[in-house]
Amino acid sequence: MTKEQRENKETFSLSALRGLFRSYGYAEYRVNRFEDYELYARNRNFLRSDRILTFTDVDGSLKAMRPDVTLSIVRNYTGIPLWKVSYTENIYRPDENGFRQIPQTGLECLGDVDDVMQSEVLMLACRSLAMISDGYLMDLSHLGFVPALAAEAAKGEQGKLLLEAVRQKNTSLIRSICQENGAPEKLQQDLLWTAQAYGGPRPMLERMRQMVRNREMEEACADLERIVKGTVCFLPEAALRIDLSIMDDLHYYNGLIFRGMIQGLPAPILYGGRYDNLLTAMGKEGKAIGFAVYLDLLNEYRREQDKYDADVLLQYGDGDSPEAVIRAIEALRGQGFSVRAQKDGEGLRFRKKVLLGEEVQKDE
Repeated sequence: MTKEQRENKETFSLSALRGLFRSYGYAEYRVNRFEDYELYARNRNFLRSDRILTFTDVDGSLKAMRPDVTLSIVRNYTGIPLWKVSYTENIYRPDENGFRQIPQTGLECLGDVDDVMQSEVLMLACRSLAMISDGYLMDLSHLGFVPALAAEAAKGEQGKLLLEAVRQKNTSLIRSICQENGAPEKLQQDLLWTAQAYGGPRPMLERMRQMVRNREMEEACADLERIVKGTVCFLPEAALRIDLSIMDDLHYYNGLIFRGMIQGLPAPILYGGRYDNLLTAMGKEGKAIGFAVYLDLLNEYRREQDKYDADVLLQYGDGDSPEAVIRAIEALRGQGFSVRAQKDGEGLRFRKKVLLGEEVQKDE
């Protein structure tokens, strides 16, 4: 990464991201920090965890610290033809150490969600990651493809187990279930491929079309191909890959699903996809798609990337005048450097160390 690119990355801010969303017509939306517990109790299938932080309000009603933003937004959807909103909110979810506050930012598009809107949302997800790091990848899948393929090999509980085996990339379990259910060898090989294959959209879609066995698989291929083409039309440099083993909660998502990764973090920082099922479950008409960026992971990334306390350590001695030190600090700052001026630099991390009076050359 050049010095100019590094400086551009350092300018990333939530305000810039909000500006990006606004430029495509996503209005900022604020949801209540507290919601009626009943909202989440009725929709537990759509939550990542069934553990919810609750409290009793002054009027005796049971409230919940919000574990999910999307549920609150869908609850307030009035059925207008197209509702495009963005948000920056905290959610509260459990981990091994108890409940924690997780900052999120993201957007939702509800109503008449067509191919243009799906491509737009996926493009904005890519651009959101690109604002953080040039080293990002957006992994895609389509929940109409593998479930329809797996249904050719096993039904009922065996079918669910087979899907989980694909999600976990458990090739031995895939073989075992297929053989137990008498699946042909070609079908077994196709299922093994879905668990292991990973690559660019063009070769992956070509192979997927060769595997089509039913109408659901054919429609999933066509849908994914249209979305990819639209996204690339918006953003030719979009870093897209297809990974069919991505199968998050089938209660929540349907159709396109995606995860965003950035170099330097071991876990996805962005999750998104189509969630028409949630609208139906909450008595709403229409379609929906959105994504969320987990800002707590972004903070970890920044801490990892910020390896230096300053670009330059300026060391001076007891005999140096304060005026000379100050002039040197301002001169270095004028050249674009961040500066730590002190007598002893032990324990500091810096790119360059200079003594008062020395010149510093800029990196090319």
